[in-house]
Order: sequence, then C-alpha cells, then structure tokens
Amino acid sequence: MKFKRVALYIVILGVLLGYYYYYEVHIPSKQRALKEKASRVFSLDKDEIGYIEIKGEEHVVLKKKGADWIIVKPLSTKADKATVENLLTSLVRLKVERTIGVQKDKAAFGLNKPVLSIVIRAGQKEFRFALGDKTPTSMYRYAISSTRKGIFLVDAYEKESLDKGLYALRYKRVVEIEPGDVIGLKIDRKKVSLDIKKGKDGLW
Repeated sequence: MKFKRVALYIVILGVLLGYYYYYEVHIPSKQRALKEKASRVFSLDKDEIGYIEIKGEEHVVLKKKGADWIIVKPLSTKADKATVENLLTSLVRLKVERTIGVQKDKAAFGLNKPVLSIVIRAGQKEFRFALGDKTPTSMYRYAISSTRKGIFLVDAYEKESLDKGLYALRYKRVVEIEPGDVIGLKIDRKKVSLDIKKGKDGLW
C-alpha cells in the first residue's frame, strides 16, 4: 500500500511539473518570442539579405557574392566580413521602441531629409528604412520603414551601428595570410635589416 501511495504521489508531482512547465514557462517564452519578432522593423534572417545600400555620412552599396560581400559603390573592392556581419545583425535586430503613427508633416521629424537611409534586398523583395531627428530627450530617433505604416521610434545609438562608411566596411588586410601560417619575417629599413624566423618549438 505504501508503495502504491508513493507511486501515486510521483505521478501527481509529474503532472504538476508538466503543467507548470507548459503554462508558466513554455507558453510565456513563446509569447515573448512572438512579441519580440513583432517589434522588429524587418522580419528577416541575415542569410536572406543580399544587397545593402547606405546613404548617411557616405553613400555605400554592398552586394553579396557567394559567401562573401563586396563593395560596388563608391568603388569596387572586397568588404570586411566581420563588419558586414555586425551590420546585418544590427539590421535584423532593429527594434521599434514606440509607435508615433501616421503624420503628414515629415519635416517636423526630420524625415523629409533623413540623416540615414538604407535599402536592403532579400531575394526579389526590397525594403527601405530612414532615420530622422532625435527626440527631445535624445534617447531615440524618429524613423520610417516600408515594412510599417507611420512614424516610429528606434534607439538613437542605432545610427552609429548602421551608418557605416567605406573605410569601416572595406577589407583592410594587405596580405591574404593567416598569422599562424607565417614562419619568417624580414624587415629592411634604411641601414637596419631584421630577419626573424619561427623555431620548431613555435617560438620566435
């Protein structure tokens, strides 16, 4: 009898734990994820984006070529992968902090002449985004997007994370070689010549 009672308690405990997990953990986390997704300006994954045009401090256009990104404007050159990845992350995580609604006078929000305009393409779809003035508190900026109706607010720091120029985006390595592959280095400067080699133990 004692064994049956213990088994019954275990079953009841299991049911209660299952109920708690489903209704107190699983459903709320799912609702939070849906709410988070709904608050994003772009409902896209990074891998979907293949074209980015930035008009801010500079005018730069990037295109994806295979697994790499290249800059096609203002000149044609390889893009820095890490910087582009950070830019893509900022774009897909861009969040609406508050909705202002439809306003006729865009000039009042600095959106007639945006400080930053971005065009992105994912497959055959094109999306537009623009940033205007800061709010009176300077915490946010007014923004518009082709994905939403009306004006909304985003964090003011998003301008810095999105407004990337040529120097920030271009690939800066002079030599296409990994540091670990280097076994020797020779430096000639005026009357000084240095010949540095890596030993078998990996030390220089």
